[in-house]
Amino acid sequence: MKYSITIYFLLVSATPIFSQVNNDEVVLVEVREIVEYNIESTYYDNGQLKSETEFDKNKNGFLTRYDENGQVSEKYIYKKGLPYTILEYRDKNGKELDWGNFKNGNGYMAGFDKDGNYLGTVFFKNGKAVGGF
Repeated sequence: MKYSITIYFLLVSATPIFSQVNNDEVVLVEVREIVEYNIESTYYDNGQLKSETEFDKNKNGFLTRYDENGQVSEKYIYKKGLPYTILEYRDKNGKELDWGNFKNGNGYMAGFDKDGNYLGTVFFKNGKAVGGF
C-alpha cells in the first residue's frame, strides 16, 4: 500500500522587520512563506508502516524505513532527490550497524540483510551508486 499526502506549512520568520512612521509609531511586519512538502508512506501487508518520505519541491528531505515491528531501521537525508547522509542504520534487533562512511553524497555504505549479516559494500559519488554489490 502506498499513500501520498501534500502538506503546506506556513513558516513565520523569526526576525520581524521594523519601520518608523509618523508620530514615532513603530509598525511590525511579519515575513511569511508557504513551503510545500510531499509526504509519502508505504505499508507492509499487515498494515504496519514500512517507509515514509518527506520532500520539498526541490526533492530535499528525509527517508525513514521501518522494520515489520515498527522500529526505525534506516534514516537518510536526501538533497535534490539523491542520498546525502545516513542518520541511522539498524538490524532487526535495533542494534546500530557500522554502515560505513557516507557524508554529503560521497563515500561507501555497507549492506546488511534483515538479520544483520554483511552483504557487501556500495560506493557513492555525488549521491549515486558507482560500484559495489
